[in-house]
Amino acid sequence: MIAHFISAIAAMGLILAGAAVGLGLTFVLVWQHQTRLHKLREEERLLASHVQALKEQIAADEALLEHIQQASTQSEAKRNPLEAPIEQEQEQLAATSPGRAVFGTELDLKPKHRWRK
Repeated sequence: MIAHFISAIAAMGLILAGAAVGLGLTFVLVWQHQTRLHKLREEERLLASHVQALKEQIAADEALLEHIQQASTQSEAKRNPLEAPIEQEQEQLAATSPGRAVFGTELDLKPKHRWRK
């Protein structure tokens, strides 16, 4: 009877030891999961701040582009009024006579064949 009592206590000790190991492993796994989750949340916050900074940079770049486009249209409007007729005349000359150069001189379009003897 004492032997059965000792074996029952030993069995209960083994069961408790197994339960303690199981609880320990569960604790370790939960702790690792929480650590990973915490790191992922930090990374998510960091990425969100980077995304916000990129959005702000894009907005600033778009505003700068709009400003440059407005300045370009204003500078075209303020250009020397004599330049536009000259450019138009040169374009008309080039369109009407392909043999004319930009400055209005005739180009020799005939090929020059020089035969050697």
